[in-house]
Amino acid sequence: MKEHTLQRTRTAVQLAALALFVVLLRQGRITGWFLLFFITGIIGSFFLGRVYCGWLCPMGTLLRAQTWGYRKLRLNRVKGRALPVLRWVVLAGAAAVMLVSRRSGQQIPLMPVMILVSLTISLFVHESFWHRNLCPFGALLTRTTGKFGKSVVITESSCIGCGKCERVCPSCSIGIQEEKIRYNSSRECLVCRACIPTCPTGAIAYEGRSRNNHEEDSAVLPRR
Repeated sequence: MKEHTLQRTRTAVQLAALALFVVLLRQGRITGWFLLFFITGIIGSFFLGRVYCGWLCPMGTLLRAQTWGYRKLRLNRVKGRALPVLRWVVLAGAAAVMLVSRRSGQQIPLMPVMILVSLTISLFVHESFWHRNLCPFGALLTRTTGKFGKSVVITESSCIGCGKCERVCPSCSIGIQEEKIRYNSSRECLVCRACIPTCPTGAIAYEGRSRNNHEEDSAVLPRR
């Protein structure tokens, strides 16, 4: 499947997943969504990378639409700094809220609140700040994304350092080596594959892991 066609398919999948999320939320069956996250997110990340983030997450879908609007209006947002320890704090807070909700028997709208917070923060800061620093789901998936299976790989010998891939990456997972050669940090990559059709030399592909893909996943600091 050509990547441009795949992006249209991704849009359709995201909208369908968002609709499913809304239905489950309205029916008070949000635990069904967490089951979907466990299957496609936790388990899927071992073999396919963070496909949940790039294809199913309601926050990811709405943030994508928000970023599209900013690009159409040619408005820029700062990208902030990489402070990944924050998302572990948020994860601990979210777990505490879920525990309180379960013990008290009261439905606390955790997911809607997180969506509202993510959209509000991303009005001023690039969406990568949420993905890398605050998202509790992302915190878990950076740990479960395995060192085998498939990921978005940049072939260093074919990269000309144009930076087009870096500019479309929603999570700022693409960093720079010497001579402006790019690499992708698989743990931070959302597997949206938006970077693949932008590459003029075809240096980017979704395939099995390779040693030049920086498997150590050192932090890629978003730049302003």
